[in-house]
Amino acid sequence: MIDLVIFAVYLILQQLFAFVQRLYWMVTGLSDAPVDTPVRLMSILYRRKRDPEEMVRWEDFVVVHHSFAPVSILEGDRWAFYAIDRKFAYFVEMPEPVITYDAQKYPFVYVPYFEFSKQLAVISLSEMISWADQLAKRPQPKTVFYTNTARCGSTLFAQMLNHLGTSVCIGESYILTHLSIGYWEKYWHESEMETLLKAVVTILRKDVPADQLFILKGASTEARLVPIVARCMPEVKHVFMFRKGGLDSVERMLRRDKTQRILMELFLLCPPLSKAFGWIVICECKWLRVIRPTTTKEWAAIAYASPYADYLKNKHLYCLPIVWHKDIIHDAENTLRPIFRELGLPEEKIKDALLCLKNDSQNGTFLSQSVMKDVKATEMTDAIRARFDTVAQILGVPKDTFE
Repeated sequence: MIDLVIFAVYLILQQLFAFVQRLYWMVTGLSDAPVDTPVRLMSILYRRKRDPEEMVRWEDFVVVHHSFAPVSILEGDRWAFYAIDRKFAYFVEMPEPVITYDAQKYPFVYVPYFEFSKQLAVISLSEMISWADQLAKRPQPKTVFYTNTARCGSTLFAQMLNHLGTSVCIGESYILTHLSIGYWEKYWHESEMETLLKAVVTILRKDVPADQLFILKGASTEARLVPIVARCMPEVKHVFMFRKGGLDSVERMLRRDKTQRILMELFLLCPPLSKAFGWIVICECKWLRVIRPTTTKEWAAIAYASPYADYLKNKHLYCLPIVWHKDIIHDAENTLRPIFRELGLPEEKIKDALLCLKNDSQNGTFLSQSVMKDVKATEMTDAIRARFDTVAQILGVPKDTFE
């Protein structure tokens, strides 16, 4: 609880600083960016997040206006897409080229974007979309939208698909999670979502050579975006991964951050207040409102099965059958061969992919085996099992999903 109090103090001071800065802009004529230089560059003075896994947003930084710049500055290979909201898109300047922050080195790309960023750039959504339209006129790399459920070995599979000079896999850009939440929270209409998704994917792959394969690995909420991506970008291929028997692992992930349970209960009581602290807890906002979980295990069941439910409704949109965790772990070579063929990856790269099995794919992160080894799941009871039958029916998944 003390962590939430400290973070609340930070948010109050950060918002106060931002408000005073906006007043200063009004007095000095810096409120509106010039037409020919619509990007506001801002120096980062301080950074803070509630938890490493928490959703990225502009409030992560205390920043001060530096200068205005043309949109072309964002075409530099060190500008990474950081966050998006209803008015603006946010980019961060990185010390190394963006495509070097791949899934092999950084399982969760939002972590280095927060920790290593040098300055923040802000641009209106309308300007961002216009810029993306211009980028789309250039040759584009073939693209795979890889969705999954939490704790299913998706990071391992992402690393198996990432091969220097052949393919670039970016792990869990939270831009897509912003859009998936915004879609369910009705921040954008369906037609706006198609425009935004097309622009976002185009920008995320702007630094990938056109002769390489771009794999965009989503977090677990992004499966709901697949039908929209299929409509606005029919050339993109879709892959989904799931894990049978993964419920306890998802519950352990939720129990790792003790304040998440508090924020979940706060969301059920007062959504705006919960959102003030962060957004990661409401990734499954629609189902939280409908099912209203009373235990962490029940909440875990929603997070675990919701992406699977989306897959089952839209599996005709995927270019391959579901990729199962057990097959990647126990029969990787035979499992990878048809996948590599379908995606256009050289089969000789499978040998390198198999080496990934020797390591903890999330080593050095907040979800590594060493961090998670002492986090325990709760026991399954008859009452919980009976409740899960109702959850399965509401979500639209088989009852044995939670066994």
